Amino acid sequence: MIAFIAPLVVVFTLTLVLFWWSTRRVNASVSTKEANKDWLEMRKNELLAEDESLTQEAALRLLEEGFNELPEVVNADQKLPFRVYAGVAVVLCLASAVLYLQLGASQDLTIARQLQQLEAAADPREITALAQQLEDRLIDRPENTEYLGLLGSYYMGQADYSRAAEIYERLVELAPEAPQVLAYAAQARYLSSGRVLDTQARLWAEQAISISPTDQTALGLLGMAAFEAGAYQTAVGYWSTLQSVLRASGNEVSMIDELLQQARQASGDTAPPAVVAPQLVVEISLPEGHDAEGASVYLVLRPEGAASGMPIAVKRLAASDLPSRVVFSDQDSMAGQTLSSLSHVSLSAHVSLVGDASSKDAPYLAPPQLSVQLRQAESVVVRLAPRDESLSLTP
Repeated sequence: MIAFIAPLVVVFTLTLVLFWWSTRRVNASVSTKEANKDWLEMRKNELLAEDESLTQEAALRLLEEGFNELPEVVNADQKLPFRVYAGVAVVLCLASAVLYLQLGASQDLTIARQLQQLEAAADPREITALAQQLEDRLIDRPENTEYLGLLGSYYMGQADYSRAAEIYERLVELAPEAPQVLAYAAQARYLSSGRVLDTQARLWAEQAISISPTDQTALGLLGMAAFEAGAYQTAVGYWSTLQSVLRASGNEVSMIDELLQQARQASGDTAPPAVVAPQLVVEISLPEGHDAEGASVYLVLRPEGAASGMPIAVKRLAASDLPSRVVFSDQDSMAGQTLSSLSHVSLSAHVSLVGDASSKDAPYLAPPQLSVQLRQAESVVVRLAPRDESLSLTP
């Protein structure tokens, strides 16, 4: 409602100011008729003085006729009456009200207010009614990503996976590079098809990981799909990465620990190897005086020559822990591909202020090293630098 009232107040105030300003103007001019009357009176006296042949009566008649033929012209500087300004203000206010209602801003404000007042223990009937309002509003605003996201989450919570899949598919069309949207769309499609990860769902999940290698929804989904398909080693790869991500963020990992144990037992690997050979050692540091306190640092390994796409392994550190020595091993491998089976990888690193594994808006980067030899004796040095400086060094 404030968004509606505020413009009306501004319009009315400006109208009053305009009226006050017009009344303050000094109108020193008189009408054209009054001015000409004075001039003709003077001219009459001149004629009587200059031409004695003209009688006073004739002269007066001539001047009076000329005076009467002059039209009345009101000076343009004269102020308009107050009712004109008041009328303009009323018209503008009514126009604002009509636009406000036609554009539906009142409905959006109502929904926003209800969302703010919604509590965790809200009556399910209130949530259902709000979901219906969102559905109705999407008819007029089909590209509102916020409403689509809320509805997708609602239908997932209601186990209406088919409707959720439809909603998230629309979201993917509007935000095709948002990893969370891609992961949710894949998850909804997987559940709506009877826990079958079809080609499209897999593509979305893998795209999510290629953009954000630590996306928990995509990692969990791909691991579960692999486990149910009997690809236990692949499931171990995805879930091991998910386990590392959860531990780094301080989340509960007991469930993923159980899943990992089941996957290892099913694959015949009853326990992880007691000694894991390091495949790559990285020495990583930030420049002195950096402003990345509280941020996360990501080290990403991809197939040799690849600067983007599905990662092979990912490490997440706190910026406050740098400089640091990081060891990659087969336990860090994901997507079913082990580091020990490769000879070279591509290495990249970046800082995220919001915990996003994507390097799109990273304030600090390291130029990608597209061919790094694995199992080498020396550590690989990675020095993060401000984004502009790092991009200028990128090959």
